[in-house]
Amino acid sequence: MTADIVKIKIVETKAFTLYRLENNILFFDYLNNIVINLDDIKEAFDLFIEHSEGMSFKVLLAFGQFSSISAEARKYAENKSMPTPAQAFIIRNLAQRMLAKFYHVFRKDDHPLKFFGKVEEALLWLESI
Repeated sequence: MTADIVKIKIVETKAFTLYRLENNILFFDYLNNIVINLDDIKEAFDLFIEHSEGMSFKVLLAFGQFSSISAEARKYAENKSMPTPAQAFIIRNLAQRMLAKFYHVFRKDDHPLKFFGKVEEALLWLESI
């Protein structure tokens, strides 16, 4: 993240740190070298509901370098609705890109979703929504 992005740390879990950014964006910053499991995804959804305060927060997800997601967790995320106006994902490698494409095809939500290589690009897009 760049120095000019204001972020407020909300909570740190074993898989990610959740930040609140300007313009009503919740940022889930996943750790490097982990396998994201079903409990991690359920916790992320619960924290989104808890910290969106009844407002429509946009979501930024950044997967850590060399991190992946279990099939069970991916299927849960595909079928779970997230009441957000838009989601942006930071993809760091080819394996994550392949998993993201599956998620994009099978997800149930119809809000805009886009993949990026850099946080700054993702934030510009989210702020334009």
